[in-house]
Amino acid sequence: MYNRLKVIAKNVFSFNAHLSLRVMLVVAVGFVGQVMMSAPASATLGSASVQPLVSTVSNTGEVDVAFTPVNNIRGDYKIRITFAAGFDVSGANSGTCPTLATTYITSVSGQIVTLSGQVNNVAGGITPHYCTIQGIKNPSYAQTTASSPLAILNVSNGVWDSGTAPGVVITAGALTGVDVQPASLAAGTSGTVAVTFTNPHGIPPAGVVAVAFPAGFIVGGAFGGTCTGMNGTFSTLNGGQVVYIVRNGTTTSTSALQSCSVSGITNPSYADAFGTYTVSTQIASGGANIDTATAASDTITAGTLVSTNVEPPSLFAGAVGTSTISFTTANPIPATGKILVTFPSGYILTGVNVGSCSTTMDGTFSVAVTGQVITITRAGGTIEPVGPQTCAIGRTVNPGVSGSTGVYDITTKNASNQFIDQDAAVAADTISSGTISGTSVTPASLAIKRCSFSRFLDCLA
Repeated sequence: MYNRLKVIAKNVFSFNAHLSLRVMLVVAVGFVGQVMMSAPASATLGSASVQPLVSTVSNTGEVDVAFTPVNNIRGDYKIRITFAAGFDVSGANSGTCPTLATTYITSVSGQIVTLSGQVNNVAGGITPHYCTIQGIKNPSYAQTTASSPLAILNVSNGVWDSGTAPGVVITAGALTGVDVQPASLAAGTSGTVAVTFTNPHGIPPAGVVAVAFPAGFIVGGAFGGTCTGMNGTFSTLNGGQVVYIVRNGTTTSTSALQSCSVSGITNPSYADAFGTYTVSTQIASGGANIDTATAASDTITAGTLVSTNVEPPSLFAGAVGTSTISFTTANPIPATGKILVTFPSGYILTGVNVGSCSTTMDGTFSVAVTGQVITITRAGGTIEPVGPQTCAIGRTVNPGVSGSTGVYDITTKNASNQFIDQDAAVAADTISSGTISGTSVTPASLAIKRCSFSRFLDCLA
């Protein structure tokens, strides 16, 4: 009997043991299931952004990181920001998230900055949050950066939430003291242009100084570009209206006053106020800007006519005939250009009916008189190259008195009446008295009177 009870007791114990183990397994599985269910799959952060407080190239300072989580964030979780290439994050420090109830330790690995939470609590709900990080240096040239991935990591470094902040626009710095000065402001003049500026950011050894000239300047023949404020040798390229002074140096230049120059630049071919210049430092020819600024515009003045002369039909007072105009241009005369001759007061021009330059220019010509100004207008021809020119104006009448005529003015203009070349002081002529012909003086009588003193008064009668 005893042995039977012993066997029954053993079986009962074995059954209870197995039952307890099964119960424990069920409880454990349930707990794990609960734990697994409470750990959400990685979700997408909303409204993610990584934005420097100051977006200028090479600026070092604060970066603001914003996001909206999908899941609650615990105070001991991590915020990981992978900065786009070009940012220098080696000096990142003082990371903090004012909207999260915890403190953070900032660490850096490559382009990754991690803010590690230090308090084990529920730090923030599913609401917008932002963090700030100090000591981030912007890329060194203007660009729109690549995107920056963000992630919230749990205590096991698993991704809790993640997202991507779009790229940010990095703007060029501002050059100061910028000036572009042609050697001469006369229309059509070719020469050396001086370019000065102070760069706030360094110019790399293979960097470029780019000068954009206003429309009207001819820059295709630019050569000899150089700068004295940085080391290395220089070459010159051009594209469109931009001249590139290309550096081949040894070190990145520091912020300094730069004095550059480039030769072979031709001024516009007519007088006018032209647009501003743009000066930029770049990472390569036509590449992204480092710093940039505009320089004040210049007013181009008329070129100078030489070998000028106005020759009346004769130098006698009142003479009528064809006046010959001669000059040598500094700039081409357009196919629709004009030649204006201003005669001094005293000339009578109301009868002028012919004006032509056909001996040296092609096309047809018309003439108009306004006061003392005669305008010869071209039509139907081609651009007249620089060189000596001769025009004729018919039926001009010389001043009616002798003496100096005063200076003449010869000017070339385009169809918009913008000055091209001018000589406003063409030498005066000296007008001589005319010759009176057919003159005769006849006394009233040719008889000789004999008079005595006593009859003197009778002789005077």
